[in-house]
Amino acid sequence: MVSIPESLTRVSVGDVVLEYEERGEGEALLLLHGLGCSASDWGLQMPTLSQRYRVIAPSLRGFGGSDKPAGPCSIMQYANDMVALLDRLNIERAHVLGHSMGGAVAMQLAVARPDRLNSLIVINAQPSFAVRDWRRYLMLLMRFMASGSAGMERMTRFLARRLFPHDHQAALRDQMKARYADNDRRAFLAAIHALAGWSVEHMIDRVATPTLVLAGEHDVTPVRSARELAERLPNGRLEVVADSGHATPFDQHDQVNNLVMGFLSTTSWGRNTPRTDRRRRPRAPGDVMPANLPR
Repeated sequence: MVSIPESLTRVSVGDVVLEYEERGEGEALLLLHGLGCSASDWGLQMPTLSQRYRVIAPSLRGFGGSDKPAGPCSIMQYANDMVALLDRLNIERAHVLGHSMGGAVAMQLAVARPDRLNSLIVINAQPSFAVRDWRRYLMLLMRFMASGSAGMERMTRFLARRLFPHDHQAALRDQMKARYADNDRRAFLAAIHALAGWSVEHMIDRVATPTLVLAGEHDVTPVRSARELAERLPNGRLEVVADSGHATPFDQHDQVNNLVMGFLSTTSWGRNTPRTDRRRRPRAPGDVMPANLPR
């Protein structure tokens, strides 16, 4: 079972108030949750990771106990919020770990603000949710299922069974149902719209930050896509987590914790240099994203 934090801190960040949990001391490690989740969903990682790092786990705007402002959002907005949170906490650079949608936010940070990252870890995430192939189907399905008065409950049952299909995962399945039931439908749909069409695929090969790509063996995204991502990253490395679906931080948390700790222990900012055996395509006009890109 995922333990619920004893206390969460709330802090004003720009136009919203975000909640976050913080534990441990040392180099900062920022944990970014997936769609429909919150700061509370890192309960299986916090005890281990906080033994060596100052771990900060926020709830993105629209989720958990963070503010849920009306109107559209974007992956860049979530990323800007995280930069502002680091500023409020007087953290110049951090290791950034993101799962699923949190992985998209982490990659957006790596592209837009590489000066704020010591390293990057993405779990079951890709650099594009462009509306095509299975992603289009998944986004349209989730948007449809979340519509209507009973939509969130219907979608929660579907996702819980898909993410935790085994009998021994009943507790995780029930916990997910309870957590997802608390989601604000409007904010959830805004996040889906933010993901649909988002992409940093044309810039990802310029992310020199040391990166660990973790891929669940049975994730909805094939392992070959995760391998392609790791190969495109100048300083990327792939680890496949066996017997895991999309909810890898939950269904294989011990293995995830070991892989993350092992990666971080060999990764120190300034000691790593990008591999030079990669051919990098020329920059196209408009490719570079300014660090102060508007929200």
